[in-house]
Amino acid sequence: MPAKAKRNSSNQLESLATPKKPIKPGAYGLRQDGSVLHATLPPGKSLMFLGEAVLHVMRGRALFNGATLGSGSVCSIAADAVNSGPLLISQAAEGNHFPFAPTESVLYLQLRPLPAEQRLSGGLGSTTAARMADDVGYQAWLHNDPSAPGCLATPDIWSQAVEEMAGLAYPGAVFAVVGSKKVGKSTLGRLLVNELLSTHSSVAYLETDCGQPEFGPPGLVSLSLVSRPLTGPPFLHPALPPLASYFVGDVSPASHPQRYAACVAALRAAHGALAPDAPLLVNTHGWTRGAGLEALRDLLAAARPACVAHVSCGDPRRDLPPGAWWAEEGAPDGAHAPPPPPRIWLLPPLRGPGAIGPASPAAPRPGGEDPGGAAPRPGAAAVDLRGAQWASFARRCAAAMGQGVALAHGAAPGDALAAAVPHEAAWDDLRLESLFTRPLAADQAARALNCSVVGLCCSGAPPGGGGGGPEADGGCRAAGTDGDGSEGARAQCASREDAVPLLAEAVVRAPRAPRTLLGPRCLGVGIVRAVDGERRRVLLLTPLPPAELAGVDTLQLGRLELPGPLLQTPGARAPYMSVHCLPTLGTGAGAIRSRNNLARARQADRGD
Repeated sequence: MPAKAKRNSSNQLESLATPKKPIKPGAYGLRQDGSVLHATLPPGKSLMFLGEAVLHVMRGRALFNGATLGSGSVCSIAADAVNSGPLLISQAAEGNHFPFAPTESVLYLQLRPLPAEQRLSGGLGSTTAARMADDVGYQAWLHNDPSAPGCLATPDIWSQAVEEMAGLAYPGAVFAVVGSKKVGKSTLGRLLVNELLSTHSSVAYLETDCGQPEFGPPGLVSLSLVSRPLTGPPFLHPALPPLASYFVGDVSPASHPQRYAACVAALRAAHGALAPDAPLLVNTHGWTRGAGLEALRDLLAAARPACVAHVSCGDPRRDLPPGAWWAEEGAPDGAHAPPPPPRIWLLPPLRGPGAIGPASPAAPRPGGEDPGGAAPRPGAAAVDLRGAQWASFARRCAAAMGQGVALAHGAAPGDALAAAVPHEAAWDDLRLESLFTRPLAADQAARALNCSVVGLCCSGAPPGGGGGGPEADGGCRAAGTDGDGSEGARAQCASREDAVPLLAEAVVRAPRAPRTLLGPRCLGVGIVRAVDGERRRVLLLTPLPPAELAGVDTLQLGRLELPGPLLQTPGARAPYMSVHCLPTLGTGAGAIRSRNNLARARQADRGD
């Protein structure tokens, strides 16, 4: 049976205690001590982990997902049963390694639970989150446990390619991972980031996949600085404030390819201004046909990567062209020398046709069985992954707005979000930009904002250029919540001469001409709870702290939609959504596409 730790009543992490006595030969396995799980592993043996926990390396060097942690290191780890699969933790080899190593080379680990209000798994109650049998939040198995779940091992050719690319890294080097949908680009990107962190203190991560970003909610392109190993799917990553970001407003660049290209080019330039010495990894989108191929061509031409990992899909009709196809057309001008040709690694997909398993099992069992008797299940659909990311965003938002205790006691993200006290902003001093629609009529602006996802933007100086902070003119000045939370958090906005009121006599203008195609930089994403017409206030839910919220002077409205479980919950029913209806108008095949994994009406929770 899987070993489970118990959470103590105080929900506080116990003090670290390094074993004072040497570990005896043969004393390998798992030992439970209150809420702490002790794992002792000999060389060549591994631990399988699911859930969320804090890993303490007490002795030896731990190796997992391409990352290496030395003795005394502390790191948050996460693994999901469906998407990433169990996390394999083993001992990293040091120099000459023999099959029968002395007892001093043993790996001693401690797993400690995260506080319940900080956990992100189980947000929507779907199959995308690892369900734990206990409230501690994680499970662990030894390599030879017959009850361990199936594990999708990393292909050996992937590990070799990652090591080769990391060996070519230098300050400011640019790496890119390209390929079509569902081939494992994000998984390979996490492996490469972890490998780069073994030789660099931080890695810059340029996220250009606005549909399934590695950090934050969908609808953004961002530049982040990673200094901790990445484990698990994106919705289980700890919060990582970006260095710079722009609001795309959709899950695909197809809605506005020109604006998307401008945002990515601006983030590429921001890397040179904000983190020039950190290696840069560019995670690309999987739209590889037609206009998507042109957008990817422009993206790679602007990024100018030195090393490219091309993950093939096994189908020539859906795969990218071979070689450096983005640099074939056009010759550099006389003022600039042509860049050296990039090195390209052609790799098989992680799943599906053309996938290649590891040449040697990670941890063979006695009797010749591979670890994890059950075959790993395929990953979840993109829409389900986005739903899990929105649930993770809702948990962070609710926790930042005073609902951490409710989340710790098992409240659903939708209920906690409905109970959160929103920020208030004066609508006359905010500018509304509708990214994809025609100019909105003044009397329709409030209805368009109700229960919508908006980008919270600042029109101050761009990243790296100074200014634009909380003290800049025209920023929202947020006050903290009162002691009893009755009045809520207030965000009073200073007036701007060029501001367009949300409910003015004139129409609400769409983004201006191509000179403002880039638009203001985005500080974060918020949910408009409602618009109070009598008091002329906009009620906002966002995890942004008041200091950053003070710089918001523009709301950008796109096409992002919240999943149904965040709008309709047993504890709160949103007035903007009808039961069992299509979320969009059925005017085309894309809008009314069937979903075979939705629950039937008789299985839905009516909240009676």
